[in-house]
Amino acid sequence: MYHVIGGRVEQAPEDHQRTAVVLLYCLILVFIYPFMLLISGVDTSVPAALQTENKTIYWLRYFVPLLCIGFALACGKSNFLLHLPPALLLYSVLCLLSVAWSEDPYPSFKYGLRLLLYVVAVAALCEVLSLEIVCRVLLKIFAFIILSSVALAILAPGYGTHQASDASQSVHAGLWRGVTGHKNELGAMASCAMIAFLFSSHLGSSLLGFRPTCLAASVACLIFAGSAGGLVSAITVLTIYFFIYLTWRWPVAFTWLFVFTAGAALAVVLLAADIDTLSLLGRDSTLTGRTAIWQAVLPMIADSPLLGHGYYTGPTAVAGPRLMQLFGPAISDPHNGYLTLLLDTGIAGLSLYLYSVLRVIFMGMTQAKHEGRRPNCFMFLLITPILGIVLAFFEGHPVGDEGSIGTLNFFGLVAIYSYVKQSQAKPEVAREPGRDVGVLI
Repeated sequence: MYHVIGGRVEQAPEDHQRTAVVLLYCLILVFIYPFMLLISGVDTSVPAALQTENKTIYWLRYFVPLLCIGFALACGKSNFLLHLPPALLLYSVLCLLSVAWSEDPYPSFKYGLRLLLYVVAVAALCEVLSLEIVCRVLLKIFAFIILSSVALAILAPGYGTHQASDASQSVHAGLWRGVTGHKNELGAMASCAMIAFLFSSHLGSSLLGFRPTCLAASVACLIFAGSAGGLVSAITVLTIYFFIYLTWRWPVAFTWLFVFTAGAALAVVLLAADIDTLSLLGRDSTLTGRTAIWQAVLPMIADSPLLGHGYYTGPTAVAGPRLMQLFGPAISDPHNGYLTLLLDTGIAGLSLYLYSVLRVIFMGMTQAKHEGRRPNCFMFLLITPILGIVLAFFEGHPVGDEGSIGTLNFFGLVAIYSYVKQSQAKPEVAREPGRDVGVLI
């Protein structure tokens, strides 16, 4: 990584960058928590209420972000606080402050503090590491998760696939869950990885067959996980990326106008042709098959519409018990990220989150087009925020810091904003691509 100081180029100490790369791996993997069932010894045939909770991972999710922040400060990078997305920071603070009106204050405090620490830790590491290093690390994590999931589903199906003996998910018996805890999470991760390896091959390994293998593994996970939400999200994001590249030389505003116009035209054609495309996915007109769940949640949102019921406790303490009574133990949350936001922090939280996401996507797109070449790092980082917008219609985890897509979504939002602000703050120095990243990852 190079910095411009008084007209000369100064290289950051290599040992600092090596340490930062290790911390980046730790931060992401601790929050994604792959091999959860193996590491924690969770027996899915036993109801969650009777499981012995493993506290180690929860403490690590506080300790590692603090370590990342401390390391950045020790490297003299305190300006990362200036490169945090303001709306996302306000949303994180609101989640923590929701302790004051939460139905269950302790979880709101615990998870609100964790979200705030994670957001700040990502900004801290982005200040130490170059954009290319961060993207290469993320791509390697994609490869690790996907290839491990395929291996676990085939070689150890007792862990890698849902079982008929599962206490609450027996209906998914035989479907892949890989190193994640649920098929829908694997499907979302596979969607993200497939798009990443399709459009960002320049960041991957130069090993012969690495990219085709990872692409094939991603498609396999997407198919055998049986996640309709992941499949629809992947198709939607692939279509959006096609339109973005088709209008690459256009201003960003015209690109998005074209995307929305083309999407609306496609919807009109499908409706006019009376093609029952949704039945191919086994879904109703909402595309999720969860209309009844949403209708049951809406009155709970109306009880506290402005500020919600408290971060994390809205879906768990308020909606969870009622939904399980109505629909059984497999349905314990709204299965919709936007309803989850309304339950947690109300209209205020939803507004801050959506404003942050849309602004960061617009900033990232503008910077990506400014970079010139189409397969660039900003387009890579945009994958999870764009996919998260679509996937949030199907699942709640894209809007939180738990699970793979939630972790990567918040990471992408913070990283895009941070690197855009860094590029605006100082001129870039022309250098040979990959010169400062080869030995680090």
